[in-house]
Amino acid sequence: MKIINFFIYFVILILLSIARINASIPFQCYDFVEQYKNLKFDKFSMQTPLDTFEDFGFAFNMDPPEKDISLYTEDLTSKIRRSNNYPVIANAWTYKSYDLFRKGDILISVDDVDLSKMSDQEIFDVVFYPDINKESQIILLRDNKEIKLKIKPQKYEIAWYGVDFSLESIKEIDVINSSVTFSAYIGSDLSYYESAYPQIIDLAKKTIMPLQDDGTYAGTPCIGLNYDYSKENRIPNPIEIIGFENLIEENKNLTEELVDISPHKDGDDKLIKFTGNSIGTWEIKNDFNLSSFPFDKQIIKISIIGEDIEDSILDYNDSAYRLIDYSKDKISIPGWELENIKLNNSNLILRDIIFSKLEYEIHIEREYFYYIFKIILPIILILFICWSSVWLNRKEVESKLTITIVCLLSLIAYNFVIDNEIPKLNYLTIMDWIILLSYLYAAAPNILAIISYQLGLNSKQRVLNSKIDQYSKRYGIFSYLMFVLIIIIISVSNVPENTIDALSWAMVR
Repeated sequence: MKIINFFIYFVILILLSIARINASIPFQCYDFVEQYKNLKFDKFSMQTPLDTFEDFGFAFNMDPPEKDISLYTEDLTSKIRRSNNYPVIANAWTYKSYDLFRKGDILISVDDVDLSKMSDQEIFDVVFYPDINKESQIILLRDNKEIKLKIKPQKYEIAWYGVDFSLESIKEIDVINSSVTFSAYIGSDLSYYESAYPQIIDLAKKTIMPLQDDGTYAGTPCIGLNYDYSKENRIPNPIEIIGFENLIEENKNLTEELVDISPHKDGDDKLIKFTGNSIGTWEIKNDFNLSSFPFDKQIIKISIIGEDIEDSILDYNDSAYRLIDYSKDKISIPGWELENIKLNNSNLILRDIIFSKLEYEIHIEREYFYYIFKIILPIILILFICWSSVWLNRKEVESKLTITIVCLLSLIAYNFVIDNEIPKLNYLTIMDWIILLSYLYAAAPNILAIISYQLGLNSKQRVLNSKIDQYSKRYGIFSYLMFVLIIIIISVSNVPENTIDALSWAMVR
């Protein structure tokens, strides 16, 4: 009897699960998905749609539009990133182009046409729509050296994945463990055209894209299909080839993957677009340079990697650039100020294999007032108290030593506070130098008190003793402040790229 009851409960659970799936999507979508898994494709053809390119095999980095643009516009709004108004090469799309071009190469001219005097659209026409049969002369600037190349455009087929990325929040910046935890949305899509995949469009016409009385096709988008349900039915999910570089952990409880299916028209050609969406929380490794701590600025790099560039290319959709301002306004990072966000294209090289890679760079500056008012100013106050002992009579040597020892112990306590803020490093930060200098200046009055007492016992050394007391009172704490300033200037000048803009005045160029 127990076995029969268990079987009944099991069947009920299955029926409820099916009913839940059916209820979550329109019937036409369910019909499309259930029939899609039985479609037969030519075994010699690619299951992933390929795009044909005829160009030089590289791409540019792009920047967001200068003015606020609607997220729903279909126009290209991002701008080519330039150096002295020349476009800068970002990454290679083929192995042949990787041997010729490097990230950061400045493109000076193509066939003697000065690119600095051209608009973005004119540069696109010259670089991405060249004469495939004509050899072109390209001039590059690499490491301030001019390089001339004579090459023909390449013709290649590759799967192109447009990527949308929107940062929702930075939950934690763990400098001790060199990690960052963030929440984000990432999406990508693939378009299957009727000319290449007629069986998909034929199925869509029967289900989600029926023919209307006026001879047009009406589309029924299928939004938010469960990842497991889609995978069971062989539904393409472009997000599957995408991953995060240096991933430590993906929080499964806070991550959801969904698939959207939507019919479209491109001129006379019909297409079905499959969009993979992932909303979740991830933890990644991130390198921090803390030489300028606590006046440091950092770059958080969220790197999205794809497949070998022989198989596919990742590229930001234009909408990803328009989402930057949205992320800037929304994100608040305790202890840090968000300065800028940049999107970069690049390549990742592993064992001679070249991967497509996108970098989402978040530029942040540490909010340093806490360290000034809670640590640095109290340290200076402690040293003022410590050096006040030089005004005591030399005979009060015990009082002098008591003051200086207590000050030294107070500084040691502050050192423990700083140790909890940053990891054990093989180099000294600005704060480390200040604390080390503070130790020396806290110990100095102790030593001076002993010397002054001993010299005072010898009548012949009274002049020397008087000079030591005089210089101690006049230059003691003042010299400490001067050395702190020198430490800041030297440290800032060594790593200007990792120092807050507020200290730009201290950089020796």
